[in-house]
Amino acid sequence: RVIFKDSEVSVPTGLSVNGRIFLTRADEVDLLTPLPEQDGPSDGTAVILETLNSLDIAYNMTVYEWDLFSCVHESNTSSVQVQLSDLPFSSKVRGGRGGLVGRSRPRDRRVAGSKRR
Repeated sequence: RVIFKDSEVSVPTGLSVNGRIFLTRADEVDLLTPLPEQDGPSDGTAVILETLNSLDIAYNMTVYEWDLFSCVHESNTSSVQVQLSDLPFSSKVRGGRGGLVGRSRPRDRRVAGSKRR
């Protein structure tokens, strides 16, 4: 529970994925009760985990993580393309065939030859 001052105009905390904000007057804060889905699971998860083997758990975790990954990937691709359009030289600097990398190779050979002497 966060109680706001009269001068505050923003929410100082973040919400979880399924979180909710409830606004009430200061004198009614004690009357707020959590929703049933906010209380957490009513049954323990040990019974469910005992019926699953490690392959089932690994499969379910992989499916869940893949769903999360696909959501993040879809939302970030457009911003990455915009960022890369501003950097046309990045492939030359990072690539193995770029001019800067190509010029440094003969110098490395000369240094290696001088160390042999």
